[in-house]
This record gives sequence, C-alpha cells and structure tokens, in this order.
Amino acid sequence: MRSVVKTKLQQVVATRERWPTYASLREDEDLRKASWNEMFKDLRVRMIMHDMTDVPLPQPSDAELNRATYSKYYGGNCGKGGIFTQPCGWEGTLELFTGSVGDSDYVRSSKMLEHQEEYQNSDPQRDGTIIPFTNVYDKGYRVILDCVRHGKQLCWQPVFARSNKRYGTFSTLLTAVVAYTRSGNERSVKHVKHSWLIVRGCGIGQSFDLDFIADMWLAWGFQINFI
Repeated sequence: MRSVVKTKLQQVVATRERWPTYASLREDEDLRKASWNEMFKDLRVRMIMHDMTDVPLPQPSDAELNRATYSKYYGGNCGKGGIFTQPCGWEGTLELFTGSVGDSDYVRSSKMLEHQEEYQNSDPQRDGTIIPFTNVYDKGYRVILDCVRHGKQLCWQPVFARSNKRYGTFSTLLTAVVAYTRSGNERSVKHVKHSWLIVRGCGIGQSFDLDFIADMWLAWGFQINFI
C-alpha cells in the first residue's frame, strides 16, 4: 500500500513541477471577487499573501538536530513551510525547512522573491511594462529591501512598534487594513491542515520518512486548488 501511495504522490509532484506556480495577473483579475476590484479601484495590483505553518516532527536524540528542528513559536520540533494565496483563490505551498528557521531567513533561503521576479518578468503587459508582486506579510518579516532588490517588488505589512509605544491614527488604520486583507490567507492554512498526514507529520510510530512528508506537503498544497 505504501508503494502505491508513493507512486501516486510522485505523479502529483511531477505535475506540480510542470504547472505554473502562480496565476497570471489577467487570470487573477478575471477570477477574483468583485470586492477586490473595489479595493484596488483602477490600479492593477499583482497581490500575493504569505504565511507559514508547521508540520510536526518527533524529537530527535541528536542535540544539534534537535536544536535545528525545534521552534519556540510552535513549542516543539517541526518543519516549517510557506503558504501563499492570491486574491483569485490560487494557493500553494513552498519547500519545508527546519523548524528553527526565522521568517525572514525562510524568505531568503527559499528564494521565493527570486521565483516571483522571474514569473512577473514572464507575464508582461501589452505595452511591455512589468507589474511587480505586492507581498503581504505579517510584521515578523524584515524583507522590505529584499523585495525591492528583486524586481522592485512591494512589501505591505502591519506597522512595527517598540515596546510600550502607542500607535498613531495612520498606523492603527494601516495595521487594521493589512490584517483584514491578509486574513484571507488563513483559509489556505486551514486547507493545508485538512491533510491527515500533514497534521500528524512524522510522529512516533509513523512509517513514512521525511522525504515523503516533504513531497506530501508540496503535492497537497497543489492539489487543494482542484478538490
């Protein structure tokens, strides 16, 4: 039975590699809800929302491996993977990393901005202009300059504030708008968590290895667009 599952899994992974990672700007505009158009007005915006979640892993006996896979945020050993969503509803998962990786380091190491730059350059407008991605992140990410360096992409996220510092009116409104907009990405996290294997990961007594879980993470993140 495991052999059958792995064979079908490799078919999905191979299909994912041949499929475009993102929806084009025209597809996004045609398929997204009218409320997005009201928000963007007459602007053409290539928006993408990013988030991360965990895949549980057993606690390893090796101290170095335990430190690499332990996440303070999730309170245990895990793998961390990125999840993205576009306004039209197209969503997907990015490669799993060890749980100790920080959000900003994940963006750089996964080369998501490089991939997005390559895609936006392959999807120019009729007049040849390039509309860059507008990345919507939580305030844990420090990648504004990284976005600019890769195809002049934009970064939209809540306002940072030092401890005990009060927000002004503009900062409060901006933070609220970003949080409201980015909440759509929580739906994608919920969809990914529908997988029984991803929720349980490589738990004790589970016969699947790390390579299988990593492929399952990518395959399920692709399949949820069609089921």
